[in-house]
Amino acid sequence: MQRCNDYYIRMIVENTTAILKRLSRATMKSDRSPEEIEFVAASGSVSVSALKEAADISFRFFGADSVPAARDKIVPFREVERAERYCGVQWHLTGPLRKEEVKEAVALFDLIHTVDSLLLAEEIDRRAAEAGKVQRILVQVRLADPEGPGVPGEELFPLLEGISALKNVRLEGLMTASPASEDPAQSRSFFRKLCSLRDEAVTKGFSLPHLSMGVCHDFEVGIEEGATLVQVDSILFGKSA
Repeated sequence: MQRCNDYYIRMIVENTTAILKRLSRATMKSDRSPEEIEFVAASGSVSVSALKEAADISFRFFGADSVPAARDKIVPFREVERAERYCGVQWHLTGPLRKEEVKEAVALFDLIHTVDSLLLAEEIDRRAAEAGKVQRILVQVRLADPEGPGVPGEELFPLLEGISALKNVRLEGLMTASPASEDPAQSRSFFRKLCSLRDEAVTKGFSLPHLSMGVCHDFEVGIEEGATLVQVDSILFGKSA
């Protein structure tokens, strides 16, 4: 695998420093510890060598927005993952999942962020059982975009009840997408609503340690409202990798 040039490596290091400064300010403002938050580095068009450099710095969670995109990254990345320093790397599916992709998704991903129906959860459970695995998942809640993916808030709790009965799926939290606006302030009410839904679910007996919300432009708002997982891409890897 060809190594990134020194300029690009320096850019990733500098961008990481900037991201961590933003994290520090957000956690200080919300009286949280930086250790409570994990960054999911979106792989997008990023080369495997760039992902490896990010892993060498400190990143351990990488995201893909589709199964085909993940296949092209995870398989070659795992070929270089034999070194001990990569043993803690996790891969997250952050985009939509179709039923016919579930078998491969279970083989590829440590955490699936975008489960939005009991039928999909049941298929994940079936495929995970075949693979001898308990698949970690988040439920995606539709908040910002009424036509977007995710389960409506009013249908969340019956879905959580159904998923909790599955043996080979472990429900770990909730996810919601940021609104289309580039104004971070526009995200706050939706992130706050997701946190409120999680808190209500906890009172009903569900264990939901994770909230996945916030991307490059609004992850501070996500952190202030309780996010444990936030996604970064261009602010880490640049506009093109």
